[in-house]
Amino acid sequence: MGIGDVFWSRGDMTEARFYFNDAQRINPNFAPGWLAEGDLLAYWGYCDEALEVYDIATKKDPNLTGAWCKKADILLSLGRHEDALQAYDAALMVDPKFALAWSGKCSALINLHRHTKALDACEEALRLNPNMTRIWCLKGRQLYEIGRYKESLEASEKSLELDPQSSAWDIKGAALSGPGKYEDATECFNKSLDLNPRSSEALFHKSEALRSLGRISEADTALVRARELGYKDASESTPE
Repeated sequence: MGIGDVFWSRGDMTEARFYFNDAQRINPNFAPGWLAEGDLLAYWGYCDEALEVYDIATKKDPNLTGAWCKKADILLSLGRHEDALQAYDAALMVDPKFALAWSGKCSALINLHRHTKALDACEEALRLNPNMTRIWCLKGRQLYEIGRYKESLEASEKSLELDPQSSAWDIKGAALSGPGKYEDATECFNKSLDLNPRSSEALFHKSEALRSLGRISEADTALVRARELGYKDASESTPE
């Protein structure tokens, strides 16, 4: 295992995988060895192969939370949100205090549009680790979705307190737009776009705020740019 790790650190996938496989030949029931190979494959972008290897790891040791969670992360990235949710739940069955699994579960639920359950998962993740910037951001997003703008604003501000470069600027702007604070919202969208000029969601939200302020020409420009970057369904927009 140690030699495989050395080759991995050098960027030599072929040799690294050879030594991981060698360890598996010596002890095919050693689940952490399968986990290490899965990590290698995931790192190099071989998602389908990594999923197969993580499956082997979890069969060898169903209590290997890392394998369940990493499998879920890949499934989430592939858009297989229901499968990802099941894998996160499997990790949490083993370790209910695994904050990263709660975080991933929240993301899966968001993509499945189960906003109330997503908010519950965010709350549990933050109870376990209150310094997870991304989860404060996700919490703000969910609160915005259900119209709890004041709480959404508080959550986004907590995310930004932990990391001023958090993607929560867009969410903060959306939360401010809810009660009609369009000038302040526009400033937030601008800060979001300073960090990520290609955020189609921030551009769309900015266009809405500008339109509400009567700045129609600027709103049209922002909307055109949002659509150029792939924003398609304005009626179902949600903050990043």
